[in-house]
Amino acid sequence: MTTESNYNFETIVRHANPHKATVLRIMAGVDYEFNLNNPVVRELHEQGVIEARPDGACRIANPIYQVVLFAAFRPIEAGLQGAAVANGYDFRPHVVDGRLQMDVILSRFRAFVERRGRAAFKISETPQEATGQYLLTAYLDLLVRQVGGEVFAEVPSGAGRLDVIVVFNGQRYVIETKLWRGPAAFDASVTQVQSYLRSEGQTTGYLVVFHARPAIYGRLPEGELEFVREDEGVTIHVYLVRLG
Repeated sequence: MTTESNYNFETIVRHANPHKATVLRIMAGVDYEFNLNNPVVRELHEQGVIEARPDGACRIANPIYQVVLFAAFRPIEAGLQGAAVANGYDFRPHVVDGRLQMDVILSRFRAFVERRGRAAFKISETPQEATGQYLLTAYLDLLVRQVGGEVFAEVPSGAGRLDVIVVFNGQRYVIETKLWRGPAAFDASVTQVQSYLRSEGQTTGYLVVFHARPAIYGRLPEGELEFVREDEGVTIHVYLVRLG
């Protein structure tokens, strides 16, 4: 869908482009007040790019638009940075009995970003909140293609949600991305993901949380960056990735 020309999509991208930084932050899940007295909000709303969420914040008006805009605004540097994280890595040993060891793959992603230093992966002109999502999708795309899999971005209903769906050997791996906004918001995110997985008939999912604003939300404890949450038969593998 994102590789084909479509007049409606082209129009949405054209109207969003002058306010790309704001649109990227909204897509990443930043709470941006839906205030029509704000000229940027008013223009994006009048052009059909955004609408109001029930809680009064902005969201992209159509989930398909979010996928299109995510692809359209993906900077070239994201692919290069994803290649840096992949770093010629041989992905094939992480296929065991026809299944991907997604927990190991995501653990490597988090550890590599930490080891290299977050500043090494800054993507120019891209809001910090969106950098992590671009980096993760580029990394997964490079690795999964080695074994004939595919990576898609899907946007379920909900604020600031971008699911990265990996499809391999007839199986779907749901990787939800979020921004860190404190412990209470994190717990709510885990519950939300568990409910979503149940609705999709999935028992295992992955939650990658990007911590981009330590000055606002505080720093994460060093020893609790990867863990598992289980509830009523649903398992969530959690990875906290520090970008700030």
